[in-house]
Amino acid sequence: MRVSLSVWTGVAMDEWSSPWGGGAQVQPPPQESGARKAWRRFRALPTKAQGAAWIVTAVVVVGALVGGPQGTDEVVLAPAVDNETAQAEQTPRPTPETTEDVREEPTDGANEESTAQRPPERAVEPVPAPWTVVNIVDGDTIDVRGAGGEERVRIIGIDTPERGECGFTEASAALSAIIQGKNVELLGGARDDRDRYDRLLRYVDLDGADAGLELVKAGWATARYDSRDGYGRHLREDAYVAADAATAHACAAAHPQSASQPEPQPAAPPASAGGPGTGPGGSWKNCTEARDNGAAPVHRGDSGYGTHLDGDNDGVGCE
Repeated sequence: MRVSLSVWTGVAMDEWSSPWGGGAQVQPPPQESGARKAWRRFRALPTKAQGAAWIVTAVVVVGALVGGPQGTDEVVLAPAVDNETAQAEQTPRPTPETTEDVREEPTDGANEESTAQRPPERAVEPVPAPWTVVNIVDGDTIDVRGAGGEERVRIIGIDTPERGECGFTEASAALSAIIQGKNVELLGGARDDRDRYDRLLRYVDLDGADAGLELVKAGWATARYDSRDGYGRHLREDAYVAADAATAHACAAAHPQSASQPEPQPAAPPASAGGPGTGPGGSWKNCTEARDNGAAPVHRGDSGYGTHLDGDNDGVGCE
């Protein structure tokens, strides 16, 4: 706090009589300001009177410091000035308010503009999990390995010769040449997700090519297990049926008749066979005979089952 003290006012100086100077009065020029008048009057005093004035001033200052507010920053001693000047000096100066540097947030319009200029995000298409073909069971069944382990897959919509039938080796070799050891995509499309043997029902695609359809076109597979024989329509049925009709199969006897053609009546088993088939112990001679008699697939323990019909020895022949 600034303390401004006036030693003498104009009135005090007019009434001052020095005990040492005989009461002489000093009148400043009338045109001078109050502060200058006071200073001239003070300078006109004898030396002892000036000393007394300084002592009085010191006493007043000490009294103000001791009895006034604490924490005074500065004490200024100045000659008396006129009332307007004194009031101006005693008026506290306004303290500038502390302003914080606040960043302005962009307006809604700016947000809209930046959003409009932002390129649209592209939808991320799911990538099918790769499956690696680890085993060719036969021309229409494979084993694959993926992130979830191993699965046995039955290819949708086709049928190939079973072990011991014409074309079995060739169909298996043809499928192996296409997909063995390669990463393939398994795509659904059948009525059911799995068959009764818990095999996945899937199309097997490699680089956009349908392995099942390629076997049909090559003459090693027929179009089967679709809406024509009670298994429900699958997504690629029309293409499979058309390819099958346009293909001359190398082993016509190995391919069963489609459901659109009349089914042959089951043949009566020979009296001495001991079973329905003409094979060993009355078993079916081959899967063609079993299918022609409506017995395929045939399970272990069933009449007509034989190990020669069950190539993968899983208890189910002529799958």
